[in-house]
Amino acid sequence: MARETARELAPAIAEAARQRADRIEIDLQKIELVTPSFFDELLAVLSPYFEREGGLRRVDVEHSPTDLHSFETIAQTYRLLVKSVGRDGWRISHRRRMRL
Repeated sequence: MARETARELAPAIAEAARQRADRIEIDLQKIELVTPSFFDELLAVLSPYFEREGGLRRVDVEHSPTDLHSFETIAQTYRLLVKSVGRDGWRISHRRRMRL
């Protein structure tokens, strides 16, 4: 999956965010590879929904064919966290500021 594919998901993500404001699920079951450019663009599409008040709290990605390790740095540029969940899933969430 490439950057353009993530842009094509924008309308579906917007609709899902409207219907279910705090959580979105993305299933990549039929996808063979997730590229860093796809992941970067996906986060660019998702990021505004995390930023708004009462917006997204998490995005669950299921059946990912690609290991997550190289994508953690990309998520940090959007102030998002991404972690592995289960054998082939990811959870994307907003990086909250720590209070001292």
